[in-house]
Amino acid sequence: MKILCIANEIDPKLYTKEIRLEFKDIQFILSSGNLPIEYLNFISQELKKPLYFVVAKHELHSIEKPNSYLHLLNTPILIQGLWIAGLSGAKKINNTIRQHTPIEQKRKINAIGRHLFFKKMLGTKLDILVSCSKSTEDTAPLTRLIKKYEPRIFIYGQGHSYNEQERVSTIKNTKLINVSGHYILDI
Repeated sequence: MKILCIANEIDPKLYTKEIRLEFKDIQFILSSGNLPIEYLNFISQELKKPLYFVVAKHELHSIEKPNSYLHLLNTPILIQGLWIAGLSGAKKINNTIRQHTPIEQKRKINAIGRHLFFKKMLGTKLDILVSCSKSTEDTAPLTRLIKKYEPRIFIYGQGHSYNEQERVSTIKNTKLINVSGHYILDI
């Protein structure tokens, strides 16, 4: 299964009618934030594929979306056989919406953790966790969640890495992928 993952910046390779041919094998699209809604609309409509997203700190306060969009929140959902959850928002820098204090972010992460605990008890793991940014501190709540529940893949859009070695890293059994620009996830 091929998933088009996008984040952080408009990629000219995707913002063209040729996207239909180049990415015809894509099953669905995951966006980890910081992209204009017009760009998301274009990609989803050209590929005629559903788009699942988290909202970062730069998006509008309200997003009008067609039915083929789904905002990934703190609850894992089943998408084409994969359990996927999202963590929206970013670290508080000023007082705009979708920016959270460390305590608020910890609450959101704990909400996902509660769901993952029950999934683990039932013998199911999270396949993909989507976030706007990667936790860089070893003791941060998001890093602890990844270490404890080991989702198969954690995708985020932070910084601008195009070198495969810089894009992909691991924490325990979880593959962390920076999907800035675009990245094809083949599961």
